[in-house]
Amino acid sequence: MTRALASRLLGAGVFVLAMVVLAGDAMIDGMLPLLGAGFAGVAPELELRTLARRPAGATEALVAEVSIARPVTVAGRVYRPDPRGTAWSSTPAGHVLLMPALVAVLVLGWPAAGTREWAARLGIAALGLPALVALDVPVVLASGVWDLFPGAETRAGLTGTWAAFMDGGGRFAVAVLLGAAAVAAGRRFPGSRPTGR
Repeated sequence: MTRALASRLLGAGVFVLAMVVLAGDAMIDGMLPLLGAGFAGVAPELELRTLARRPAGATEALVAEVSIARPVTVAGRVYRPDPRGTAWSSTPAGHVLLMPALVAVLVLGWPAAGTREWAARLGIAALGLPALVALDVPVVLASGVWDLFPGAETRAGLTGTWAAFMDGGGRFAVAVLLGAAAVAAGRRFPGSRPTGR
């Protein structure tokens, strides 16, 4: 990595961090409908009653309150909907912004040959991020709910595997892959005016 590229990425990182500090809470709140839709998709057996930011010590957590929406079998035992039964699952609220922030640093910090390249890479990132965001945190929250059921390891299946991957560094890997794909796609649409090398 050249010194110029490192400086550009560092500058993009400072800019993105400033945006997260200034508007991070509003960004997370704006993503709640997408996260709710993602949760319904990955855990249709569960009803998401509320999804909101809550204080968690010195930071904040994204907390989901859920109940069973339809009969579900876990480890041979059938659980049925009960309006009195609720469960909570949480994850650090900052996890919602981690993947978009990393993608933004790569997309904004990597040199582009012109405006068409910028537009192409921003378009690829904008198309890919919503689906990944809708999977990331909702799967982790759903996995947290399944963990409350005795013998739920087999029931969690792909949900539990994906949650463990994301919490084990997968967010960084997926963000780098999407950012790299956006940059690579953008190079197919070079512009006439250089915007940095």
